[in-house]
Amino acid sequence: MSRALWLILPLTMLTACTDKGDDDDDDSEDEAVDADGDGFDEDEDCDDSDMLVFPGADEICDEVDNDCDGEIDEADATDASTWYADGDGDGFGGEASATDACEAPSGFIADSTDCDDADAAVHPDADEICDGVDNDCDDEVDEDDALDAATWYADGDGDGFGDLNSPTNACEQPDGHVADYTDCDDGDGAVNPDADELCSTDGVDDDCDGDIDEADAADVSTWYADVDGDGYGDVTSTTVDCDQPTDYVSDSTDCDDDDAYTHPFADELCDGVDNDCDSSTGEDGVATFWDTSGVATDYSSTMSGSSSSPAAVTLADDGELSICEGTWYVNLDVQADVDLYGQTGDAEATILDGVLTDTVVHMYTDGITVSVTDLTLQGGFGSEIYYGSDLGVGGGVACYSSDGTASLSLSGVTLVANDADYLGGGLFGYDCTLDIDDSLITENTVGFDAAGMIWMGGDLTISDSEISENIAEDDVGGIYVADLSGNGFTADFEDVDIVGNVSMDDVGGMAVGDGDLTMSGTTSGASVITENVDGGGDYGGVYIYGGEIVFDTVSFGTSAGGDDNDPYDIYCTGSDYPYFYDDDETVTCDDDLCGSEDTHTVASDDASADSDNGMRGNVFLADAQGTIHDFEVYGHVEDGEGCEVDFYVLSATSTGAATWTVEWSSSQTVTDDEADWISSGDIGFPVEVGSYYALAVGWDCDDDEYAYAYEGTSSTGEDMGMGDTVGRWLSTDYTADGSSLESSFSTGSFLYLMNTTWSH
Repeated sequence: MSRALWLILPLTMLTACTDKGDDDDDDSEDEAVDADGDGFDEDEDCDDSDMLVFPGADEICDEVDNDCDGEIDEADATDASTWYADGDGDGFGGEASATDACEAPSGFIADSTDCDDADAAVHPDADEICDGVDNDCDDEVDEDDALDAATWYADGDGDGFGDLNSPTNACEQPDGHVADYTDCDDGDGAVNPDADELCSTDGVDDDCDGDIDEADAADVSTWYADVDGDGYGDVTSTTVDCDQPTDYVSDSTDCDDDDAYTHPFADELCDGVDNDCDSSTGEDGVATFWDTSGVATDYSSTMSGSSSSPAAVTLADDGELSICEGTWYVNLDVQADVDLYGQTGDAEATILDGVLTDTVVHMYTDGITVSVTDLTLQGGFGSEIYYGSDLGVGGGVACYSSDGTASLSLSGVTLVANDADYLGGGLFGYDCTLDIDDSLITENTVGFDAAGMIWMGGDLTISDSEISENIAEDDVGGIYVADLSGNGFTADFEDVDIVGNVSMDDVGGMAVGDGDLTMSGTTSGASVITENVDGGGDYGGVYIYGGEIVFDTVSFGTSAGGDDNDPYDIYCTGSDYPYFYDDDETVTCDDDLCGSEDTHTVASDDASADSDNGMRGNVFLADAQGTIHDFEVYGHVEDGEGCEVDFYVLSATSTGAATWTVEWSSSQTVTDDEADWISSGDIGFPVEVGSYYALAVGWDCDDDEYAYAYEGTSSTGEDMGMGDTVGRWLSTDYTADGSSLESSFSTGSFLYLMNTTWSH
């Protein structure tokens, strides 16, 4: 019953009572008092001041014993609440544990939505998780929005890899779905991250790594660098790729990838290289020409003449001609800048033979530069006409330039057994520049001049080379250097041997004219002019008719050593003076003389004597090389009738010789009766170190006497210029003899007044 109703009922009842008659007034004092008018007197009512409190009233939750049963706010209070046990303490109660009470009992709450009050993780506010439990009490278990639901991806091609663009969430793996999402083509089961990348699936990323046809493809190819572009690769330089990279090939058999002419199917070239990669060069009989762009041409057949018919080859293009081992019968006409060389580096191994038909290497084009290296040139015959005759010149090599612009170099070359009718059996040059190094010019012949070589203008350099055993039927066996072109020349020889050359007429070793030549030896014996023979008997080692030669540390051989030149070492045509020199000499010569000229005086005129017959002179031992220009004696005739006076240069190997050789003599008639110097005239006789010489005069007067001056107190040992005096020549019975005189050597102390002029 509501509280309002309780208020209305007592008032009604009160009114009814009031309406009774007054008769009852006296009894009122005996009745119980119902102060609050709730129908219960104070004896029954537990709170007669509150009309809402009386026995039988509805108990309500107001902390009052409304029904006067002695209990307050008991569970049956009309407004008591229903409470639910929260057994798991998660803030949500279980419906099965409901109880009514005005206040929530301990462990109870007003909520009844917990579907599992034994599990604090299960309640309506819980996150659904994948555990087979309805965690959020929505009557569904492990639904797709579970907190830990997995994302699954459609695997349309069944290859075990899903499509990132087709995801779904679920606690359990749905059919046709997988946890992986890395498939880059879910419509092709062969394309997935575990697949092998394949070159054969062109343009497909088989392994889904973002790259297509990369180097680790299962069927990738190995390619080999082909640097030289010959189609064959280098096994040591590789790359892997699906497609052939630029400058790579599939072949790996090139044995030299820097050379386009070297690969397994190449022809062997003359280059010292295994061109066909078969571990063998096999280049004998091969010749190769390279032009300036590096293009090779096989010249083997071009160069292949026979011993009866040599090949005639013209080289008109700049480049290199490499010639391999063997004997080649060929005549080369070089008209361009060309390097000719023997590939082996040994001149004896590669021979060019002209078969005595033409010059072996012939160059007559202005402005070209030609080199010849490590070759033997033999059997050449000079047929080209260049200079002063209708006969041929230059058997082994011929170089002609009309304007001095051509140049030639020889290195490691042997010129042997070549011939020419006229000039330069081994080599002919006219106004070219020539450089010879480490070469041998030997056993060449010539019909006229310069069997070894002739150089007629243009600068000439020879080093570490030998010119030997060449034979000229006429002039100059070894080398002839002259300015016959009119353009001048300079020549420089260093460590050069001119040895054993023969001329049947004039000049065995070397002739030089109209230019400057220097010949030097870097060490003792490194530069020599020895054993050269002039068959005509006048010259021998060196013949100078113009210009100047500087000899620096040059050996000329010695008589004692058996390697002297015959008959002389040097001959100067301007004075007709010859010279002897020994080993390691240093001297400068021109066409007049070698060294310098000086005069030495021996004795004085403090005494004199005369006779109609006799011979007087001074004797010295030569201790240096030099040539006697002349000598003078101080004398006269007594009566003016005149005497025939003979001047002598005598020699002997010892003072004890029975006879002395007449090396030179001349005669003149002396008529002057006044004492004066009487000259021998030009002598030009060279002395040899270690020989004894007498300079003496002899007379046999018919009607007069010859008087001479001497120094009676002089002793031997005075310097005569090329040696000291060792005695005198004294004869009182003189008879002229053409080749020798009996010894008149005396060790007496007298010396005869004499001037001797030398060059040395």
